[in-house]
Amino acid sequence: MRKKSYLAVLIALLFTSPTANAADVGHEAFVNSLGFSLASGDTNLQLSPGFNYGLLPWLSAGINVTFHSSSYILTKITRFTLLAGPTMNFGGPTESAYFVTLGFALKTGSATIDGVDPYAGTTNTSGVVTNQSGKAVSDPNGAGFGMFLGKRFMIVGKLSYRPSVGVMSTGSVQFVINAFAASFAF
Repeated sequence: MRKKSYLAVLIALLFTSPTANAADVGHEAFVNSLGFSLASGDTNLQLSPGFNYGLLPWLSAGINVTFHSSSYILTKITRFTLLAGPTMNFGGPTESAYFVTLGFALKTGSATIDGVDPYAGTTNTSGVVTNQSGKAVSDPNGAGFGMFLGKRFMIVGKLSYRPSVGVMSTGSVQFVINAFAASFAF
């Protein structure tokens, strides 16, 4: 009899949260980073929208797609990154909760590199970019994982400031800081 009551308590804890109720299950649209810069021959554009679908008051399933385009003199790099997986919310309603996102990550991109860049000291040799020391410089495509930790700060109504830090491992390891981020819960 005791095992059944432990199981019932475990199931109840799984589907409830001490700070949320069933009415709090909602969705979230967000932008992790949005940037554009033009400076001394360098052009950068980054857009990273995402969506979380609420499953439970503390759990949602989501997807985040990042488009990054960078060009400098004769070099142009375009990259797409996809992160899909659960987001767990802690400590309050979605609009002001701490969150952890874990997921499958995929990165793909292309690069056009022509000639020699006199400022960075790189040269194109048989499609491989090398630095002045002759070491290959690359940002490989790949699949792996991503993990982000963050906190939402309610600005007004359902609109929140949503900074986060994390790591993506998709052929290479990247540490990411999303300082300019916002979300809208609905």
